[in-house]
Amino acid sequence: MRKAFVIALALTVPMAAQARDITADETVRGFMTTSVVAAKVAQGCKKISVSTEGLLTLQVDVTKHIEAENYTVEEAAALQDAAFNSQIEEAAVALIKERGFDPQKSKDLCAFGAEEMTKGSAVGAVLESR
Repeated sequence: MRKAFVIALALTVPMAAQARDITADETVRGFMTTSVVAAKVAQGCKKISVSTEGLLTLQVDVTKHIEAENYTVEEAAALQDAAFNSQIEEAAVALIKERGFDPQKSKDLCAFGAEEMTKGSAVGAVLESR
């Protein structure tokens, strides 16, 4: 019985060691932050909406990255974690503020969104004029 436990433990340790924190993946964090920034702009600015095509492209890109990195379903489930999503929300707000815009003001969100679309940035690619 003890031998079976030791074997089971030996098999479990490498599996646990292989588990990766998808929420620490900077590429995934970037995709998630882009999505949240775009949603904030679209919610706060009546002149701009989220582009269905742009959002689909972003989803395909993040899915390809997750598959290329061989993240498991269990690892990817961490993307639903409330604490992680709170961090992404904070990063989105910080990004808008770093650029000199107030994420609480409609006028600023419209200007930020228009700038992003003009630049053709990752955020701008997920936005479109209404």
